[in-house]
Amino acid sequence: MLATLLVTHDNIQRLFGIGGVTSFPDKMANIHHLKSHTVAPGTSAFIGDSITHRMSTSFLGSPATNYGISWARTTDVIRLIPRLETLHQAGRIYLLIGINDFAAGESDGIDRRLETIAALLPPGVPVVWSGIQPVNGDPGTNIKIEAANLHISRLCAEMQDCAYIDVPSIFQHGDGSYYSDSVHFSKKGYSAWQKALKDATQTP
Repeated sequence: MLATLLVTHDNIQRLFGIGGVTSFPDKMANIHHLKSHTVAPGTSAFIGDSITHRMSTSFLGSPATNYGISWARTTDVIRLIPRLETLHQAGRIYLLIGINDFAAGESDGIDRRLETIAALLPPGVPVVWSGIQPVNGDPGTNIKIEAANLHISRLCAEMQDCAYIDVPSIFQHGDGSYYSDSVHFSKKGYSAWQKALKDATQTP
């Protein structure tokens, strides 16, 4: 009887990729897949990288679940979204992804991957899509990020119910006080971003 209630060593290895080459994002996707089965309809869903992963969603003041994954790139989100089996029941989807593509030197083809993400989002669920934050102190990379954000804003405009958040604008295009390092948000940065997220969902 007890054996049926225990997770075996082999099952733990399969879930978390222990002893194999499963990446951290894939391990977290396994966890988020299981978590998605327990989420109540109407709950907001946050999808993204470490910026999202390390953030409490309590600022919304309404039910929300955090599917953020540290080190995630657009390719990881493409694999994650189909595994969130109750995402179509979400009250709203909040999305921020892309900075790690630039950090890893894998930004080539990011427009196509962003299009894939847009196509994977369930129809009929409102989306708040945040532009990629500038890199603190890296103007060359920020020119490329600006181009990617233009593409995100266009994709969002083509969707049925999508609000675009211009993160570079609310961060005053790279003011260092909004960062705790080159890419992660400081307390001031999170406060500014969270205010923009809430403002985007307010009824006009």
